[in-house]
Amino acid sequence: MKRFVVLFAILLLTAALITLGPHSGVQANTIPSKVYQVKITTDSKKAQLLVDGKFLEKSIISLSEGLHKLEVRGEEIKDKSLDFMVNRDLEMHVKADPPSSRLTHQNTLAVGSLPKGMEFTNDGNYLFIALLGESAVVMIDSTDMQIIKKIEPKDKRYEKAGFVEIGVSPLGDGVLVSQMTTASVHKIPLSGDNPFEITESISTGGTWSKVVTFNSDGSKFAVSNWTSYDVTIFQYPEMKLLQKIKIPGIPRGMVFADNDQTLYVSNYSNGALHKVDLQAGKVIKSIPVKRLGALRHLVLDDEKNILYASDMQMECINIYDLTTAKLIKQIKVDYNPNTIALSPDKRYLFVACRGPNAKSTYLERSPRDGHLYMIDTGTLEVVDIRKLGNQPTALAVHPSGKYVAVSNFRDKNIEIFQVDEYANNVEKEEQKIP
Repeated sequence: MKRFVVLFAILLLTAALITLGPHSGVQANTIPSKVYQVKITTDSKKAQLLVDGKFLEKSIISLSEGLHKLEVRGEEIKDKSLDFMVNRDLEMHVKADPPSSRLTHQNTLAVGSLPKGMEFTNDGNYLFIALLGESAVVMIDSTDMQIIKKIEPKDKRYEKAGFVEIGVSPLGDGVLVSQMTTASVHKIPLSGDNPFEITESISTGGTWSKVVTFNSDGSKFAVSNWTSYDVTIFQYPEMKLLQKIKIPGIPRGMVFADNDQTLYVSNYSNGALHKVDLQAGKVIKSIPVKRLGALRHLVLDDEKNILYASDMQMECINIYDLTTAKLIKQIKVDYNPNTIALSPDKRYLFVACRGPNAKSTYLERSPRDGHLYMIDTGTLEVVDIRKLGNQPTALAVHPSGKYVAVSNFRDKNIEIFQVDEYANNVEKEEQKIP
């Protein structure tokens, strides 16, 4: 009888705890969520920051693991709301945005010494950044724009600094990174037995190698070699040298065209644009400029057969009609335009402008910060300009068009902007999904 009474009492107590629930004052055994330190700063004294609906009173706060919301408000500031995931200690630096800007700043992220080149993968999952000041490539998760890992060569021959540019394979199997100090190209697979590690390194066949670019089907890639005045063509994925083509000057930017039968090469020595016949293996035509230029980076609108080039010496963007082989327009931008990139629909051209050189040498910090330009390719008008950090250099556009990332070379960081027009389009498409 006593056993029955005790058992009945236990059942009643259990039922009572279930009925009362978590707000009854009776504490159940729970696993506490992890807490991390998050530092949040802004560039504007006018900006008001709110985290999860509460005003931010100090720059460093403790947040539990999970999704949180940052809001930015203020006089003459565009309101914005940013969702961010906390699963580690974080630092976020958010710029205030002018109300009329088409771009919304998301974050400024420290990445390492002298970020020189970067690209998103074709699926948009990752952003790879080549560090000129280190022997390393930084890999970023595009979901939360935080660093996943720093990839370094295991072979001691490549421990020198000097990583320059990223090339993304159209096959979706990997990325290539150039290292100018060793005249090498390194392969980083995106899947397989050793993903996200350098698994193969080859000589470029030239010296002081810079840009790596693929043809449309991913069967070949080209490398521009700065001080040997040539470009080398390789078979992919075999990484086999096929051709070595002389250029009358310093080659920099490159782009495949004409169903991959042609390679256009920018001449940094004099500003000319060279057309290379890949079957003949030589330059067959050059489009000069009236004044001495320094042509750096090339991108192609293959539907319109229009090519865009940044000219650092002339401080402009050159626009070429490849059908007529003529320079048809120059758009004035800030000092030293570096990397350029088109939006996925080719409606906008983004330009990273480094700003003026220091009086003593261009190798020192610039006397002022540089800018990001947004150009409408239909009207050929500048539609937005955003102030960046010291010596903006690398630039990459997300495959969705939703984000553009720019590196501040001397500040050792990158800035991520949302392109509002494409962000709204992505949101509308997501709402259609049942």
